[in-house]
Amino acid sequence: MIDLVGNRYGKLLVISEVDPIIGKNGTRYRQFKCQCDCGNTRIASYSNLASGHSKSCGCFRKPIEKRINLIGCKFGKLTVIAEGEHARKKRGWHRVWICRCECGTIKSYRQSNLINKPAPRSCGCSPRQEPHKCMDLTGNRYGLLTIMRINTASMVYKSRRKRFWDCVCDCGKKRTVNEANLISGHTRSCGCIGKKLKRGVRFGKLTILSAAPAVHNMRYYNVRCVCGKIYTVSVDTFLRASNVVCDCGSDKPRIDLTGQVFGRLTALMEVDPVKDSGGRSIPSWLCRCTCGKEVVVRRKNLLRKTTRSCGCLRRSAAKQFDPMSKRQ
Repeated sequence: MIDLVGNRYGKLLVISEVDPIIGKNGTRYRQFKCQCDCGNTRIASYSNLASGHSKSCGCFRKPIEKRINLIGCKFGKLTVIAEGEHARKKRGWHRVWICRCECGTIKSYRQSNLINKPAPRSCGCSPRQEPHKCMDLTGNRYGLLTIMRINTASMVYKSRRKRFWDCVCDCGKKRTVNEANLISGHTRSCGCIGKKLKRGVRFGKLTILSAAPAVHNMRYYNVRCVCGKIYTVSVDTFLRASNVVCDCGSDKPRIDLTGQVFGRLTALMEVDPVKDSGGRSIPSWLCRCTCGKEVVVRRKNLLRKTTRSCGCLRRSAAKQFDPMSKRQ
């Protein structure tokens, strides 16, 4: 058995051997009492001393930052007033400092949290605000809600700092709403919009027929336009504007083409809209060609000069370049 008394390992001087430690499997581990150069004593195992794993009482492994004195230093609203008890970590210890905030709160922080970024700048009395949270929303409109003023009595909600606004709905009711719900569109009314969106209720040119399946928590409704088209719209469609219309153009001013000439066609009168392959209604006009034939032409084809005759212009052009017609 090797005797280590009197041997030196790093900063440790072996003084004597102490009682061994018996492991769970019955193995005996030799232990030695050592004196460090700094004056502290430590119990080290034989394997750690022989392998060089233990070279001091721990003073040799202390990082340089632990010797920094932060008393009097200021970090944002925090001022270091004293050093606290060290906190245990996996390998070594955390140095802890006691800080006083400008609001009077005293709180402890680890040295690594104070020095490294992002570092705390207060005890929590003034958290960092997002850019949109600093804007003045007074007078803005979100759905059926119009913001009147900020509600300063509700600045703290569930231990977190949030902004609330006093709003008035179009129905006349007042309500205090969280700013995040207003900006995200989660809250659009005092609750009356759900009562208004019923079967048979008309919004502008649209009439509600039934409720459609919701998509991503957004309600949808099957509606019918005055032009006869039936399609599905979201609840936001009814909240964006009072005059709700579809894409049929029923809300646009009527264009009078009576008497206007488009190529060989002269517009006589507007007739019933023509349905396209998608079921949309397209305004159409009755026109008379120079050859005497009357045809119904879509308004957009007339304005775009796509249709310029009843078809005789194409037939005459084909006959002009037909070699058989020239022989005759």
